[in-house]
Amino acid sequence: MWLVSTVLVLPAQQPGYSSGVGAFLNGDVPSRLVRAEAGPGSLAARTCSAISGMAPSAPLTVVAFGDSALLLPAVALAQRTAHRLVVEYVLVDAELPPVTETWPDARVTVVTADDGSAASVHGRLRGWSVVGHAEFARWRPEPA
Repeated sequence: MWLVSTVLVLPAQQPGYSSGVGAFLNGDVPSRLVRAEAGPGSLAARTCSAISGMAPSAPLTVVAFGDSALLLPAVALAQRTAHRLVVEYVLVDAELPPVTETWPDARVTVVTADDGSAASVHGRLRGWSVVGHAEFARWRPEPA
């Protein structure tokens, strides 16, 4: 049985990404925007709390824009703790998080406008898929 992935979108914290996130959310890929509430605690903890509060159905695909990709190791740990399978991470014009013993725990796709960027070079060295914006416009989450 093939399961359709729930797509969670983590917007960048830095300015300049709202149009990219909006275009993604208004497209034909059903997605849920993750917004960390302001308050005490780290951004990673507040983001994980926001996801937990959404109670998304697994399997999950997590799409991170810009600097929100730095939160992915913490998000991955929280999803494993909640017994939710993540099948793919998509990093859009992202700052790449460090690879740890527990992250990535699923397929990774790096989306970048510059094929020679540090993100694309490092992504390829790590064995991740690297695609341009035009190719990402046709991206769809794969079933688990």
